[in-house]
Amino acid sequence: EQRTVLKISRVRPGELAVLVASGLAFTGLAYWYYSTFTDAASPFWDSFNTAFSLVAQYLLNTKRLENWLFWIGVDV
Repeated sequence: EQRTVLKISRVRPGELAVLVASGLAFTGLAYWYYSTFTDAASPFWDSFNTAFSLVAQYLLNTKRLENWLFWIGVDV
């Protein structure tokens, strides 16, 4: 009864820029980690998928319509 119901909404352009920048920054950080501390065969793609899957999950959790675009991009 005390829950807040989230409505499906769209991402604002400024928020989209922050999400993409965060995804790119985390991709770089994860790439450094994977290439330094693991024997990953393709550290860039592993880090890209990890970072943008987290962004897509955030959008899904906050009921943003654009989450599908991020999931499609990660799956491709």
